[in-house]
Amino acid sequence: MVVEKDLTKGNKIKEELNKKHEWVKEMRKKFCGTVLKTNEVRKWTSVERNLLIKGIEKYGIGHFREISENLLPKWSGNDLRIKTIHLIGRQNLKLYKDWKGGEEDIKREYNRNKEIGLKCNAWKNNCLIDDGNGKKIAHNSSMINQLCICYRISNTIQIIDPNTMKIAEIRPQTYWESKFSQFEALCSYQDLVEYYIIDVLEYGPRVGKFQQITVEVCLSNDFSNTFIARTHLGNVLKAGDHAFGYNLAHANFNNRIYEDYCRSNSVPDVVLVKKSYPSRRRRNRARNWKLKELAMEEENNGEKTKAEVAKAEQDYELFLRDIEEDPELRGMINLYKNPNTRPDQPQDDEMLDESEAEEDFPEIQLEELLDELTLEDKEDVEMA
Repeated sequence: MVVEKDLTKGNKIKEELNKKHEWVKEMRKKFCGTVLKTNEVRKWTSVERNLLIKGIEKYGIGHFREISENLLPKWSGNDLRIKTIHLIGRQNLKLYKDWKGGEEDIKREYNRNKEIGLKCNAWKNNCLIDDGNGKKIAHNSSMINQLCICYRISNTIQIIDPNTMKIAEIRPQTYWESKFSQFEALCSYQDLVEYYIIDVLEYGPRVGKFQQITVEVCLSNDFSNTFIARTHLGNVLKAGDHAFGYNLAHANFNNRIYEDYCRSNSVPDVVLVKKSYPSRRRRNRARNWKLKELAMEEENNGEKTKAEVAKAEQDYELFLRDIEEDPELRGMINLYKNPNTRPDQPQDDEMLDESEAEEDFPEIQLEELLDELTLEDKEDVEMA
């Protein structure tokens, strides 16, 4: 049965909603005006920063209520906790509970945590070398081989040895207690080389989602030299595909632990870490999705050099590609529809042959995208 909509009834509902909107605005002005005004004009000053440091030195991290009551009454304990996270450079403050220190101590901890964070970021899709001395981590890591691959970083660091297909993880407590004394990243994403899969020679054991295969590969821009590699990516790779990896045969890492390892162990010429989609990269398609970002406090008043800006943009682009190519990763992230792209918008890839595109590229479907709510939409939902 089809029910015709009464336009006059719709107009009445719209008028009632407008009245509710006006009432909400009036109540906010009447009861929340001071709070809203404070939130708009209040800024974190250097004087308040110094008071927070004095509070940490006197009361210790975690006692933010005392710091708020005695030194910074305009700021809540939760506000001061967030400011302390920026000061110390560490999201989880549990290990710093009751920790006391002055400005120099805080600066030293910030630099240390920043160094640790940069090192951790370099682990994803990287070759890690174990110094062989960390018995505790070695035990927790199922006695995994010294040379392994970090394939995922979530609430734990997950590593795999493509030769034995052993999988292990480093838990947060062990991760922080070890202070990275055991594992070191040999490469960075700048060292990644693209290879072409000529043939799959042998299938090995399957562990979880990973399938071990032995493949014959060559550089994507040089077919004269071929390599034999064993990889854990048999679940996604086949002959004719491309993959990113590290050329260990011609690498010079200047790492004593790696050099000692090479003397007593057989090191593969090539280590593959992820499948690549070169045709997709050539197809400069505008993304129909976007991410929401939190406003961050910039160092040095937000002033950056051109090199820093370029590196930040490159890192962000690589992160977006990881989201596009990894369905599991984007399953943990909210993706929103991008209103700036239109279905009829011409794309640069229309000139390319459609047969060149990878058929198994994990496209982001429209059903995966969320509608972005505005403030007015939120008010409508709350009042409905």
